[in-house]
Amino acid sequence: MPRKRKTVKYIMLKRELWPLVKKGIKKITIRRSVRFSEGEEVLIHAGGKIVGRARITNIYRKKMKSIGAEEAEKEGIPLPRLKKMLENTYGKNPEQELTVVEFELVEVFDPPLDPEKEYYGDKSPQEIAEEALKKGMVKDPFEREVLKKLAEGKSIREIAFELGGLEKRKIIRRIVRKYGECLSATS
Repeated sequence: MPRKRKTVKYIMLKRELWPLVKKGIKKITIRRSVRFSEGEEVLIHAGGKIVGRARITNIYRKKMKSIGAEEAEKEGIPLPRLKKMLENTYGKNPEQELTVVEFELVEVFDPPLDPEKEYYGDKSPQEIAEEALKKGMVKDPFEREVLKKLAEGKSIREIAFELGGLEKRKIIRRIVRKYGECLSATS
């Protein structure tokens, strides 16, 4: 049964970057924008799992052209590689402002936590969608469409891409949690 929980913020990392965080080498992430605050604790996701918890220690804005050796060292990679990664992710505009988020690792989850179990309890997003649709709980057309796609076996990631990009995953997850909580309240 899904637990009532406060919204948890998280940092998504590529699987290959997690070992650098664990070793204390990678201490920052660079994003276009963030919703974090200094002192806030966030979960770290990598490889489809929740692998740890970190505390945000500093946040600052910097133009892409000004990202330098200090950031490369805190990323744990050579500066030319960092610049190339940033260009591939955010484009080649040297005047673009990016947000540098410094963090410290607080806890490592070993074994890693399964996000679906943490967020949705004993049911998968597909099971929640199927049951909510079957019980006629879904009145909103957009939510119904999202849940239909989940019930058909599409992943949250696939649906997010169909809706315009990975940042849409949070909308889909919110819908799944909403109906997961509704189903658990009625059982």
